[in-house]
Amino acid sequence: MSADDGRNIDPRVGLLAGEGAQQRAPERPTQAQVTTWQEPGAAQRPSTYYDRPVIKEPVWIWTVPAYFFVGGAAGASAVLAEASRAFGGERLEGLARRARVVAAAGVPLGAALLIADLGRPERFLNMLRVFRPTSPMSVGSWVLAASGGSTTLSLLEGAPLRPLRALGRAGGIASAVTGLPLA
Repeated sequence: MSADDGRNIDPRVGLLAGEGAQQRAPERPTQAQVTTWQEPGAAQRPSTYYDRPVIKEPVWIWTVPAYFFVGGAAGASAVLAEASRAFGGERLEGLARRARVVAAAGVPLGAALLIADLGRPERFLNMLRVFRPTSPMSVGSWVLAASGGSTTLSLLEGAPLRPLRALGRAGGIASAVTGLPLA
């Protein structure tokens, strides 16, 4: 990597990996390219700060929108499962069971898509070291981890043993609570 690409990263110290490494800083305009006034009759072009774009290009790959869709469907299914169990009783038990299965399948699939976007599984685990309420990525990682555990527990609601059913019941409630922010 060249030292003049605008990022000033020493390759001996920093490792450029993941999709962010593909982003390139635009070249700065020379003094001859920057004009302070327009001649009369010249076409007006929108001026930005140092002729840089106002919004950077996203570096997302296809896994991010897929993660949003799958995670949203899993969270909504968890909430639907608990709502149909709470308000529908025996009549909607089939819907609740199917919604729990969809949620339990969607959460790990969403986690796999997020890890694929991050590049390495260690990056997801590093996000779970500290909970920062001001960071959407930190909160989202914790919600995804909590939702994964509680959604898996919710599958025990149909177990033959009573203690396992009680554990599944608690997991279903926790799954609905974590499914709301996940969705």
